[in-house]
Amino acid sequence: MAAFIPLFATAPGSLVPLLLLPVGAAMFVVAVVFGALVNALVIGWCARAPRRGRDHHGPVS
Repeated sequence: MAAFIPLFATAPGSLVPLLLLPVGAAMFVVAVVFGALVNALVIGWCARAPRRGRDHHGPVS
């Protein structure tokens, strides 16, 4: 039951390699790490998205 918590925390990125790769403890770790990296990239992109349209030099007079 404890194996489901890391999988659900890193889903959906961890489910793709878990379903495609052979079963084993090493593949479980690879799936969780891959899912964590995908989630970090998505969260980083979402955090930067609102700042892209902002003018950093202030208003133009």
